[in-house]
Amino acid sequence: MFRARPGEDGHLHEPRGWIGKWQPIEPKLALQEIARRYLRAYGPATADDFAFWWGCGKTLAKKLFQSIEEELEEVEVEGWRAFALRATLPLIQSVEPAEQIHLLPLFDAYTIGAAPRGCEPLLAQAYKRQVFNLQGWTFAVILINGSIQGVWRSTIRRSQTVVKVNLFSSSTASIRKGIEAEAERLSDLFGKKVLLEYESPSSSQF
Repeated sequence: MFRARPGEDGHLHEPRGWIGKWQPIEPKLALQEIARRYLRAYGPATADDFAFWWGCGKTLAKKLFQSIEEELEEVEVEGWRAFALRATLPLIQSVEPAEQIHLLPLFDAYTIGAAPRGCEPLLAQAYKRQVFNLQGWTFAVILINGSIQGVWRSTIRRSQTVVKVNLFSSSTASIRKGIEAEAERLSDLFGKKVLLEYESPSSSQF
């Protein structure tokens, strides 16, 4: 339960004091704006993707997308069809592929946004349960060039942080180099030396 706390001036501070006067908005317009912001962050995407992310029914999501259809453009991504905001297409089309590796934390926004999509380049269906279990847990993932290619976890061992890496397929020298660079970044974050340990591909320990 939220409890207001006194500030330096002795008065109780509440959310209304932090965000200012509340500006009411008509519910339909609010939902449309949420859909636009979702597509800016995660597009291209389908109405079903939005329904999963927002937690609403698929029928409502489809009607919502139809209500802003003049702002949308249907696109194809490697054989997968979805919608993008027309205003974002120039930026999307101008993005150059980048060779990057990231160790994303538990419940990262990128990972959660990828969950419902039927787009194999983001996450192969064969490994979906290693990233999202049936209890609603979202594991920390290894992102290689925008694609989820493994999971990782950390444990404390004396003065070290042990990062255990589980790749879904065999690694290459460049992938290991990228993971090592991420481990160095984590070392600065944790304030401890990071020891990398590789587990067998698709291990069931996670």
